[in-house]
Amino acid sequence: MKEIRPTVLVNRAVPGSGKSSFARNIRETMDREGVSVRVHSTDDYFMVDGRYVFDIRKLGEYHRRNLEAFKASLAEGIGLVVLDNTDEHPWETRPYTDAARAAGYRILFLNFQPRALEAHLAAQQVTPEKPDAHQVPEDSLREHIADFLAYDDLLRPGAVPDPARHANYRWDEETLSLVRLDTPVLPFDFDDVIRVGPGDYHALKGKIGEMVLSLMRR
Repeated sequence: MKEIRPTVLVNRAVPGSGKSSFARNIRETMDREGVSVRVHSTDDYFMVDGRYVFDIRKLGEYHRRNLEAFKASLAEGIGLVVLDNTDEHPWETRPYTDAARAAGYRILFLNFQPRALEAHLAAQQVTPEKPDAHQVPEDSLREHIADFLAYDDLLRPGAVPDPARHANYRWDEETLSLVRLDTPVLPFDFDDVIRVGPGDYHALKGKIGEMVLSLMRR
């Protein structure tokens, strides 16, 4: 049996991509193998009595809290540390992947290619079965899909950013908006990528845990 290397798993997905089934399979596999798992999502800080209540004034604070909790899991030596944000842009993931490198973790991206817009919209509606759905509006989902696709080529070996299409941003606490920076864009930092196309979803969701585990073995 090969040794299992501590790994950071970065979920990269437009809201409504259907990560929940994958997360359950991954956790079941890790539990069976005795690998500790901890998931860090900024969205969790917006949960109030089982419902998602977004407050843009808290966004910067909650991202900072999520990053600190993520770093604490690395310091604790958790076997699989999951970053469960949308992670569409390299500047969003860089603080996490830099921390992962500093802690000696392997970095794996689980990259969910966007589905049709209608599928993402349907997944955002609150129902009795999904009281915690985020209700992301159509215009925002269109932007998420466009950004995901625009930066997707930076999740490939040897990727070279294109200044005409790629940029760095930071969150401004006063204006509650993103501010574009002049610093050079860096590609995503990763060791491996598992790509999940819309047509691959059902075939992969039952075996994704074993796929992740195989990449964690040295």
